[in-house]
Amino acid sequence: MQKLAFGTDGIRGRVGDFPFTPTDLQHFGSALGRWMVDRYGKNNKRIKVLLAGDTRESVDSIKKIISEQLVLFPIDVIDAGVIPTPAVLMLIRNDKNFACGVMISASHNPYYDNGIKLFDAVAGKLTPIDEARIIELFDAYAQQNIFCDASQQGTVVLWPQAEKMYVDAIIAAVPAMLARGCKVVLDCANGATYKVAAEIFKAIGAEVVVLHDAPTGININDHAGALYPERLQEVVVQEAATIGFAFDGDGDRIVMVNAIGHAKDGDDVLAVLLDLDEYAHQDVVVGTVMSNSGFEAYLQTKAKTLVRTAVGDKHIAAKLDELELILGGEPSGHIILKNYLPSGDGILVAVKVLQALQISNKWALDHVTKYPQLTVNVPVLAKHDLKGEPYAGILRAYDEKLDSGRILVRYSGTEPLLRIMVEGVDALITENIARQLAHDLQQALNS
Repeated sequence: MQKLAFGTDGIRGRVGDFPFTPTDLQHFGSALGRWMVDRYGKNNKRIKVLLAGDTRESVDSIKKIISEQLVLFPIDVIDAGVIPTPAVLMLIRNDKNFACGVMISASHNPYYDNGIKLFDAVAGKLTPIDEARIIELFDAYAQQNIFCDASQQGTVVLWPQAEKMYVDAIIAAVPAMLARGCKVVLDCANGATYKVAAEIFKAIGAEVVVLHDAPTGININDHAGALYPERLQEVVVQEAATIGFAFDGDGDRIVMVNAIGHAKDGDDVLAVLLDLDEYAHQDVVVGTVMSNSGFEAYLQTKAKTLVRTAVGDKHIAAKLDELELILGGEPSGHIILKNYLPSGDGILVAVKVLQALQISNKWALDHVTKYPQLTVNVPVLAKHDLKGEPYAGILRAYDEKLDSGRILVRYSGTEPLLRIMVEGVDALITENIARQLAHDLQQALNS
């Protein structure tokens, strides 16, 4: 039997393969239901769960399977339709009747993948203990080939007002008509932000140009959004826009583009946000091992320190909790403003960026001078231990070639990829080492 595993953000995989077959999803729904009852159903309390999804074609069928299993327990499922992932967390935190939330999305992945993200209404991300318990229950149901151990008790109710409640909450987070006089280009990746993003920016006074806001079920993230900012860069220049923002398929990450078409990542976003009074006092900023050393140097000029975590916004959120901080993020564009949410929200961050820029007037977004850095993604057939040979020997050899800089090699938590990051002081040497190392490791791993 294949083993269920949580990645950096829930479970994820190709639809039709484990664990996204109908049978596996039934077992997962049963496991979720039993976990929710054990976790939240004290004293026979009925449990209220928010369910939502992005725009990929498989969302409705997965929702149906999961909700059919949940309502076999004393669980009321509130279906919010298509909304961004952070909207789920925002809504369950604002309504104390919700115990948790379930988002059907594979984030930045292609349409043929999907995922299930889970949120606790108080803590945000699930704890490793919660994840381990869900895996244990899934294994039990799958081994016995049963789907639940409860009788019909719950209900499924549609909640079309969820979208408006999220929009209103974002608008309330910034001064009225903040963006008056700004022309903003938005790339919605044909994903979950395709309606709400433009509505929010228009409501705060911006002139809005929208790209990739016509989802078909199979075009989510298709050369669009935060992973593919090239079209956004072109249109910002063509439209003589003030700024551009790209979101990913479920709206929890952001990329910025300045008026001359230069794309800016999460390190740049954090630097901009530090011009807001609510974050300027924070002497420590949480990043990840992928955060550019140039950003770390910028923080030092501000008498601030960078603390690095493993990749993944759940690690950032945990470190923010540990250090009692409110600002952190990663270059990929997951930015956490913990005074609003313990998870990334691309649209919220975008409007707060506009607020910061109105104060600083640094519209070039050139706060940070980056060190040359290149990440190469290598498809792998299996995720072998990189501490073993010959992989460790290959890495040692390239470490010796890079006189000054960093090499970071890690497996993706959501895809069959090895991510190789090389950072140095010389751009050509950095690129050559990254590509040669990727070639050698790919051959070793797939031979």
